[in-house]
Amino acid sequence: MNTELADNVVTGWAIDFALGFGPGLALSTIFFAGLALGIRAARTSGRPTALLIVSAVTRIALLIGVALEVIVTGIEAQIAPITRRRYGCNAELRSDVLSK
Repeated sequence: MNTELADNVVTGWAIDFALGFGPGLALSTIFFAGLALGIRAARTSGRPTALLIVSAVTRIALLIGVALEVIVTGIEAQIAPITRRRYGCNAELRSDVLSK
């Protein structure tokens, strides 16, 4: 096996892992901290169900928003080299080329 190819595979894997693990760790920390705060507030609230529903919707929306951002970033990272080879190195700046 070509050593340059092996280096690229290892580096690519490490970058992909970091791009998934970093936001995942931060997001899960925020998610469960929000859950803990919501439950703590609901215990003393007069309307715990409404409070827990608002807390859940907020946490789920945050989770989906960050997940979509990570997905879009990954897709752009995979498409960018193809676009550069096909349309030139400044293709990301040339919207007229990308709209064709």
